[in-house]
Amino acid sequence: MNTTWGILFLLILRIAAIPAAAEQLTVEDTFAIAEHTSYYKISLSTGGYGEVAPRITGYIPATITFDTETLQVSNSGIRDGAKIEWSIFGFNIYSDIMYENIGTIRTNVAMQFNDLKLEVSVKDGSVRINPETREMNTDDLQLLTNSGSVWLALEVDGTFESDSVDLQQNPTVLPLTKAPKLKIERIKDDIYGYQYDISFDLTSDETGSEKLEGTNITLNTGENVRLVARLSHEKESPFGQWHRFNQYYYDGDELDSKSPAGIPMYLAFALGHEHYQSSHQRPFYFTTYEDETYFGVVCPFRRADVQIEYSTDLSTGSWKPKPIE
Repeated sequence: MNTTWGILFLLILRIAAIPAAAEQLTVEDTFAIAEHTSYYKISLSTGGYGEVAPRITGYIPATITFDTETLQVSNSGIRDGAKIEWSIFGFNIYSDIMYENIGTIRTNVAMQFNDLKLEVSVKDGSVRINPETREMNTDDLQLLTNSGSVWLALEVDGTFESDSVDLQQNPTVLPLTKAPKLKIERIKDDIYGYQYDISFDLTSDETGSEKLEGTNITLNTGENVRLVARLSHEKESPFGQWHRFNQYYYDGDELDSKSPAGIPMYLAFALGHEHYQSSHQRPFYFTTYEDETYFGVVCPFRRADVQIEYSTDLSTGSWKPKPIE
């Protein structure tokens, strides 16, 4: 048997597959309001009802650190600049109201909210999260209306009165009665890369009532709001980047797909081969120097662990690793 071919049949190249270890991944980005439902209603006990559904937009810059295997969050924070904005909305209702010492008069009540903005901030830099429910601690968050205005008008028996409040001059801290939830969903995590969908889910479902002094009516208010701020975080792995540029040189997308030279895709990647480099068509070569035959591996740089094993008789259990020099 030719010496070169004898060696060829007694050697094998093998890629040592090492599973990716779980790690702590930190995502620092801006979450945009992707979904929202909002209903505000007002009614008077003597009749008159109004309901509006304003449009809500905004963004929340945040930092989230979580385990890529368990998805458990170890740290989270909302950075400066988070804003939630409402489109202009208002109410205009009529009711027969009985005023003390005056009598019952047809009254028009109008309210309008202009350029209302809500600022979301973290009191002490980070937000505590319940690892089981993924609920954020409401004591760590602050909601502040510090932009826009509220206009209120009453028309009673032809007499018109109005007033307005500038929220920039009179900022208001809003109570957060329901804990926002943080959700992390693994869309993909394989040799090509990873993608996680991360979202904040904020809901508010509040009702209230107030007896208006000097009248016979009770003002009832209701709020039902749900906001979902979402971010899709993805990244290609080194193999995914390599595959995107080299996949067309192989007869399929599976790891054992071969090039025209018969080289499996996973082996070409591990050895640093690129399809446009003709000198890399073969993964190994033989050369003779001073009557000794040498086995060489074409490896511009290693992207994964490669192990060479040898055997003298090809029998099971006879293969032994050969150190790479």
